[in-house]
Amino acid sequence: MNRGLTLIAAFILLSSTVLAAPWWEIYERSVNSVEESNRNFYRAVAKPARTKVVTPKKAEDSVSEEKPEFVEWGVQPPLEIPAEEIVIDAPEPVEEIVETPVTDQDHILVIAPHPDDEILCCTSVIREAVENGAPLKIVYLTDGDAYSNEDPVASQAYGERRRNESITAAQKLGVATEDLIWLGFPDGILPNLRSDVIISPYTFQKTTGLHTYWPDLAYTRDNLERVLLDIFNTYSASAIYYPDAKRDRHADHNISGKIIDGLIRQLEIEPATYKYAVHQKKFKKTEGFFDAAKAELIALFRSQFHDDWHRDFMEGFAYQREDFR
Repeated sequence: MNRGLTLIAAFILLSSTVLAAPWWEIYERSVNSVEESNRNFYRAVAKPARTKVVTPKKAEDSVSEEKPEFVEWGVQPPLEIPAEEIVIDAPEPVEEIVETPVTDQDHILVIAPHPDDEILCCTSVIREAVENGAPLKIVYLTDGDAYSNEDPVASQAYGERRRNESITAAQKLGVATEDLIWLGFPDGILPNLRSDVIISPYTFQKTTGLHTYWPDLAYTRDNLERVLLDIFNTYSASAIYYPDAKRDRHADHNISGKIIDGLIRQLEIEPATYKYAVHQKKFKKTEGFFDAAKAELIALFRSQFHDDWHRDFMEGFAYQREDFR
């Protein structure tokens, strides 16, 4: 009897503790949930993709599951992956792949949740737009500054580094710096945006920076939608390239696709839409395909080469013909 009462008392005490948890603890749990979700993409998607791209290494060369150390800043040449080591997955029934011819009559918007997404999935589009003289803007929703939840200065520096990587890649493609639009919303927690202002757990900021399209804008869902809608109306794009909410499983990419889907339906004249996916359930290569110029661009994003399998995952996009749905 006494043991039963003790268990009931413990349960009541635990319940009251949980229900009485302060708002910042509830917020932290929500952020941690999204962070864990993002990390799981690399464990479940990027790492298996690596084993499909190259011949598996020997046991002593296997990648550790421990948190990788970030490599030195700078650019290294891409890994050389012999063509005979590429494994092509058997084709599966998918939605029809949309052809994307770009002419000088087009006005192109490429939307990237993070610096590097525009190169991984839209290099060919950007290249064609530049070659054909089509007006082009690349919009970055975040600076990709989810680096450390203990060092906001390091996180802000990391975001600046990633911006510079994208600026360098754009310049090599012939895109002017003024055609790059930075929104500066919080990396890693876009699904957490609501009507109330939130604070980035990495940069400790709650508003967009001075380098952004709309400086000092509070981190809310309404403000992100507001600034995107302003860009859509200002630039009157005939075609918008953005993440596919149905295929891309990364939390930031997925919510970006859903938000943009909704905003496009509000436009008086709907543009053509082309949806891409970075973090798909299955990473597929295009048989006999390799874009050497794209591989050189990917090599500029050394901040993302945390370890071998991250690096191989990034470089795998040079072996994949870009497809949009």
